[in-house]
Amino acid sequence: MKRWLFVVLGVLAAVPTLAQDTEEPKEVKAIRDKMPAIRKALVKIRGLPFKSEVKVKYQTAKDFRAYLEKSLKDEMPAARMVAISRLYQRLGLLPAKYDLEKAYVNLFGSQAAAYYNPANDTFYILKTDMPASEIDTTALHELQHAIQDQYFQIDKLYAGIKDNDDMATAAKFLVEGEATYVMTIYAIEKMGMAANMVDMQINMTANMDRERLIAMQKMALGMQGGSETQKKGLAVLEETPRYLYRTLVDPYYKGAKMVMAVKKKGGWKAIEKLFKTPPTSSEQVLHPEKLIGERDEPTAIAFADLSSSFGEGWSKKEVNTLGEMGFQTVFKDLLGDKNEAACAGWDGDRLHSYEVKDAKKASVVWYTTWDSEKDAKEFASAYRKLLFKKYKQRAVKPIDGVLSFAKDGEEQLMTLRGKDVLIFEGAPEGKGKAILAAAVKSVKLGVYVKAKEGSKTPAPKEDDQKRSF
Repeated sequence: MKRWLFVVLGVLAAVPTLAQDTEEPKEVKAIRDKMPAIRKALVKIRGLPFKSEVKVKYQTAKDFRAYLEKSLKDEMPAARMVAISRLYQRLGLLPAKYDLEKAYVNLFGSQAAAYYNPANDTFYILKTDMPASEIDTTALHELQHAIQDQYFQIDKLYAGIKDNDDMATAAKFLVEGEATYVMTIYAIEKMGMAANMVDMQINMTANMDRERLIAMQKMALGMQGGSETQKKGLAVLEETPRYLYRTLVDPYYKGAKMVMAVKKKGGWKAIEKLFKTPPTSSEQVLHPEKLIGERDEPTAIAFADLSSSFGEGWSKKEVNTLGEMGFQTVFKDLLGDKNEAACAGWDGDRLHSYEVKDAKKASVVWYTTWDSEKDAKEFASAYRKLLFKKYKQRAVKPIDGVLSFAKDGEEQLMTLRGKDVLIFEGAPEGKGKAILAAAVKSVKLGVYVKAKEGSKTPAPKEDDQKRSF
């Protein structure tokens, strides 16, 4: 998914009803005619004047889909998309044999009402049959992205982030959260409602989970007599796996709540400061108190390529960080609400996926660290339940500090050491403990620092000591 595809969701589940020819619908001119008034309202709310004009263009559904497909292939070639799919399937974030590329295209194609592309400074209109009020808020949201780009170069927020979906998601919370917050202020003011309704609206939507938000949208469609395309769009969203849903929707609603909290503490200047030093984890944006003032920065983790420990034919495919939001989703999907609290002490994680030729599935080595030994124990206890349920294994006790069980030619292992929990899913049977030992021997933990070249790519400090067990 292209990180710089800054879309506005069409009332969460609305689907563009677009002409399939290249001629602009007459509604596009009406939208363009509204731009001066919307720009003026945005500058009044945000306090930042436009540095240049923003191009406004119409794009057909067919052209938008082609753009999505090309963007995905440029960022994630087919082989990598397959590797990511297998990794997410192993973790329980996607169903077996899930077509991730098709899902991304369908998801964005069904939900986007408009988007801003910083590569060519253009606001693209996708949906032309929206009510007037929705057109105004959509336009303002995308113009806010243009403001962000003109002042902070939003595409560069992501440029230095590599192999860290958690950090990329945190940056998206900032970008989409501010645009949604500004859009909400505009909508409330335009309706002539009291200013405190902004807080109420943002808190209400941010605190709703996926099921409640979709139920609310279904009710709205029922009351308003939504079109068949809108209902189909809602069905796409409802069928989307929770992790993909959250990475799409949470940056808007929960991101707006984070931005609101930061602004209340330090005004717009505090928001502008965030664009210069963006949040580095979903933990920070889900819990703004960990972002405001002295930050709770995540621990950076690195360990060696373990392919040789796996054996002949094995190779490393993916490296990533899932973060607190990722862990929340894993627990929610497999164990329900009761174990999400076990993620609250997250302090860092790093995972590698490995594959052997023709196996068509991933093995995962996952190193995690927690705020305290108590937090680590709470997480390990919850993840133990998850492993037993996922692999349909009766409960077994750890031996010499290592939980291990074998089934269908592979092992699942977990070990708790102090504040760290190391997980291994899909180990070749009989090799699990040796591979875990190799990971522990090579691991380094530190803090995220800027690379020497000046990029924002985080890495453990070179002089950090290895974790002692």
